[in-house]
Amino acid sequence: MNYGTLSLTNCVIENNQAIGGHGSDDSGSGAGGGPGGGVTGGGIYSAGPLTLHQCTVANNTSQGGSEGYSDNFGNGGGSASGGAIYSETELVVHASVFTNNQAIGGSGQADGSEGGAAYGGGIWAYNSFVVTASTISSNSARGGGQTYGGG
Repeated sequence: MNYGTLSLTNCVIENNQAIGGHGSDDSGSGAGGGPGGGVTGGGIYSAGPLTLHQCTVANNTSQGGSEGYSDNFGNGGGSASGGAIYSETELVVHASVFTNNQAIGGSGQADGSEGGAAYGGGIWAYNSFVVTASTISSNSARGGGQTYGGG
């Protein structure tokens, strides 16, 4: 997690995960299963300026939590943003490679509640960003589906 100014050169950011928590199960109150936890930034979450130069960013995952189990309509799976990088402010990427990163929304229940949304398999940038002389390939963002049983 970055809150200051972060500049990375000749780095490797790989095989990291941010996984949201499972929603609370309904204890018979009829309130439905609790929502899955949302996540941001499988490799880096940056709230300050971020620069990457000659970096490899690969095989990172952000995955929203699944909805808690309920016999009633629930509150849905958690969202996932930025499989590799979630950036809230200035982002500059130069001569870098982003590959095989993924954002996966958490699953909902079979009662019709929705799975969580997914945004930016490789990069999710809240503000403007610049990418030059870089390769961005085979990244994916996939919304959560519905599952049967205990989530």
